[in-house]
Amino acid sequence: LQVLENEHRVALSEEVSTAAQSTSNPKAPPPGDMRITSYAWDQTPKFVKLYVSFNGVDKFPEGSVQCNFETMEMNLSVKCAGGKTKYLHIRPLYDEIDPAASACHVKQCVP
Repeated sequence: LQVLENEHRVALSEEVSTAAQSTSNPKAPPPGDMRITSYAWDQTPKFVKLYVSFNGVDKFPEGSVQCNFETMEMNLSVKCAGGKTKYLHIRPLYDEIDPAASACHVKQCVP
């Protein structure tokens, strides 16, 4: 798990560096948006679950959390108060996924 986490962090760092160098990159975030750097995941041979925490996510307007899955990458964007967007883009993934079988769920954390 530690190896996967390091691979994802390296891939994420490389993606952010590349995006910052190219304003024509369609996946480059707009200025002022923020990268999500704190997350966790759980994996089994069949599933990988990614966990990202936001205070008050249950009060976010409908559609504030968007996920996009492709065979070897995933993108998460969260529109926060003040018009800022936080994002997580992981590419490449460790292995191919089935985008049609992938899902994004927003749940309130129970204290």
